[in-house]
Amino acid sequence: MNDNLKDILFSGEEVLWEGKPRKVCYILKRFGKLLPAALIFLLFDGFFIFSMIASGGIGTMWPFMVVFFALHLFPVWLCVGKTISSCLEHKNIVYALTSRRIIGRSGIIGLDFEAVDYADISNVQVDVSVLERIFKVGTIIISTSSGNSLYLFSVSDPYSLYTKINKAFIDMKSDIHYPNAYRPDNNPGYNTRY
Repeated sequence: MNDNLKDILFSGEEVLWEGKPRKVCYILKRFGKLLPAALIFLLFDGFFIFSMIASGGIGTMWPFMVVFFALHLFPVWLCVGKTISSCLEHKNIVYALTSRRIIGRSGIIGLDFEAVDYADISNVQVDVSVLERIFKVGTIIISTSSGNSLYLFSVSDPYSLYTKINKAFIDMKSDIHYPNAYRPDNNPGYNTRY
């Protein structure tokens, strides 16, 4: 178990699963929607820059052209920045399922923790992109009743993890709505450990 996770666990809380995202998939997923636009801008601007240099048509306009293309290539710089930040962040990302909640740790310099109690979960989804399917990973999206979401990006065996989360979620809801002490004798209930 990760040492930083030990610091935030409650007394008696057990870690049932721990993992982190697949690096390649995580990085590409973070800027994937920007990639087509960045490639179009790069090809378009690269063609014009090369044409002007080859024809010698820049002349005294070079300061203006440098500033113009530096600004015009903003989607490319955004992709480069997202790639660098995703690479730096990946080493600090850890996801964990415990006997009480789901925890996500992230951050580049400082460590940020986000937790969702099983009782607060309203929906759980699995999203597997084409790239994630190739690497046999997927993203779990956990929605809460308050409208927030926790994303477990590019985790291994996403369908098994989805099943574990759903089981814990259903067990917790059952214990809240139908505590073992109030269940009829002929229905032993789930006998969960949450």
